[in-house]
Amino acid sequence: MPRRALPSTTLSAVVRARLGISRQELGDLLGVRAGQVGHVEAGRRSYSAQPQARLHRLAALLPAPSAAPAPVATSLPPGPTLAEATALRARLRTCRHEAQQLRDQQAAWPAQDAALRQRQQALTALNTALAAPLPTPADPAANPTRERAWLELLELATTRLARRQPSPTARALVALRLRLLAEEIATLEALLPAEQKG
Repeated sequence: MPRRALPSTTLSAVVRARLGISRQELGDLLGVRAGQVGHVEAGRRSYSAQPQARLHRLAALLPAPSAAPAPVATSLPPGPTLAEATALRARLRTCRHEAQQLRDQQAAWPAQDAALRQRQQALTALNTALAAPLPTPADPAANPTRERAWLELLELATTRLARRQPSPTARALVALRLRLLAEEIATLEALLPAEQKG
């Protein structure tokens, strides 16, 4: 089984994490390919002077970093036949599997919501910072036209990301489905003898 890679602590990875952007999106601003961003974050390569200067400028513009669900649980007469017990066990496995998938989905929402908020806050801060006049003497890494175009693409990608987030109604339906599955699981477990709950 392959070992899981440790998260990168390079400036590139930190900036990407704070903005909530992909390697491709960062590479677009820096003028490099996503693969090079990956190599830099893995410590195998470094950026040339111009992309490095752009990365430091972006990092300087970012604001300082800013500082989930439970199942429910009835009893019916015992004694299913062998065929019934087999069908009940199959349904129990299906319900447990579906409930686990829904819990995993719910568990991912806070991180997705936080990443979207972080990205939106960073975009607001970058918009403000890029709207300010360039200092004198001008920063050689500054390219307002390119930075504005990149920021517009990032804003569009962020809007698309926000649309993919589940609505409050969709989240409520998942929570309802989980409660119903928990009741069904409890009922199925009550129907099966202890040695057959598998």
